[in-house]
Amino acid sequence: MPYADGGFHLVEQYRYTVKGRYWEFPQGSWEDKPDADPLALARGELAEETGLTAGAMTPLATFGAYGYCNQGFHVLLATDLTAGETNLDETEAGLISRWFSEAEVRQPIAQGRFKDASSIAALALFQRHRAELGEQLTSWPCWANRQGPGGSSHAAPAVGRRKAPGRTGLTTRSCP
Repeated sequence: MPYADGGFHLVEQYRYTVKGRYWEFPQGSWEDKPDADPLALARGELAEETGLTAGAMTPLATFGAYGYCNQGFHVLLATDLTAGETNLDETEAGLISRWFSEAEVRQPIAQGRFKDASSIAALALFQRHRAELGEQLTSWPCWANRQGPGGSSHAAPAVGRRKAPGRTGLTTRSCP
């Protein structure tokens, strides 16, 4: 999950499974490299979808989404960001990348317009990470302070996803 200047870089793209365009953290998998190093995958997806490179990548969690699929996920916080050029593949045609302040991300979640479960879970992990560092987070809603069982989410830059053999597609995440 790319974080800079008090906000996050998100991507909006068309998701065939739900037949609509939605905002989410950059995420993905490498179908030709199912055992790719999660950090390399996260850096690759971040650069591909946003053009950003991260000077620091902090692991926040690793989990499985066994309730609905057989994929595993890694949530990484990307900071010390440097802008560059995107390198989108054909399945990402029309992808938009944009920076949002933390408040701009919170509002659509509360209104039910930001729906990507793994991105919302990644935000909760971000909240927990900052709390562990001793930062005051009084502006976040109470749901973000809850510690779910096992704490979960998946990420390339937000999420690096391990693909199940034979699966195709680009993303999925889950929440704590």
